[in-house]
Amino acid sequence: MEDYRRDNPNLSDTVRCNVLEQYIGQKILAEQADRDSVIVTDEEVEGALENRIRYFINMSGSEEKLEETSGKTVYQLKDEYRPIFREQMIAQRMQMQVMQNVKITPQEVAVFYNKVPQDSLPFILPWWRSDKLCSGQKSIKKSNNMQSISSKGFVRIS
Repeated sequence: MEDYRRDNPNLSDTVRCNVLEQYIGQKILAEQADRDSVIVTDEEVEGALENRIRYFINMSGSEEKLEETSGKTVYQLKDEYRPIFREQMIAQRMQMQVMQNVKITPQEVAVFYNKVPQDSLPFILPWWRSDKLCSGQKSIKKSNNMQSISSKGFVRIS
């Protein structure tokens, strides 16, 4: 977390809070995975690490440029990121295990969101164009310079 804060000093408090929340969530999942004996093999970690290092090399232009930019050799980068990758992969596997039997229907989503008072829903500026919505069930209504999505009572955004 300190590395993230040091590398990104101009982030808002909201973004920092979200990053911290994700970090804590990952730690909780990793701890539960340890208790449930969820494992990730060394080969899986090395494969993911190799892919990421290859990506960094491609982005940098060459292995030498990556090492120059980071101030570390590829081997040092791998050693530094290996435990981070292992924990992330274990947390992801635990999350998949927890979520594999969760089934939520569109009707359940509609019931949940329809119980939330209209004035309690967050303001979200739409990033889509109304002519790009493809489902016939969805409609865009203009209201007070904001767009509201209505999909048979599904999600109301104001």
